[in-house]
Amino acid sequence: MEISLALGGGGSKGFAHLGVLRCLEKEGFKIRAVAGTSAGGIVSTLYAAGYNPDELLDRFKEFDQSRLFGRQPGDGPSLLGVAGINHLLADLLGERTFDDLRIPCAVTAVDLRLEKEVGIEKRASGRGRSGHHCNAGYLSAPGKGDHI
Repeated sequence: MEISLALGGGGSKGFAHLGVLRCLEKEGFKIRAVAGTSAGGIVSTLYAAGYNPDELLDRFKEFDQSRLFGRQPGDGPSLLGVAGINHLLADLLGERTFDDLRIPCAVTAVDLRLEKEVGIEKRASGRGRSGHHCNAGYLSAPGKGDHI
């Protein structure tokens, strides 16, 4: 059976989506498209790029979790930064765009100035000005023009 999935946020708990993906695959479901926000956006994008749940779990285990939320130059005011997350995504995705992914993938965020949901359409790696893993006040929210 073919299905499409929408994965929610939840910080590090959002990575539990990997277990759901693994179980669905094991039961014979074919995932034809994914969508997500925050941690669900990260998992959706990496899955759509062709990584299977076990590969992603192995990569996350290898990564120094204490560096995930480090600050980087240009971070806005926030409790935590996203330097480690950006590094991890750049390492796993490189310069791929959403058009380069194996299956369709949609990632959403909220524009704080416009107070509405927006889609992320450019680089899948999170480099530049994506915002799928940002939570205003906690994580640095990158802006573009008049958008945050």
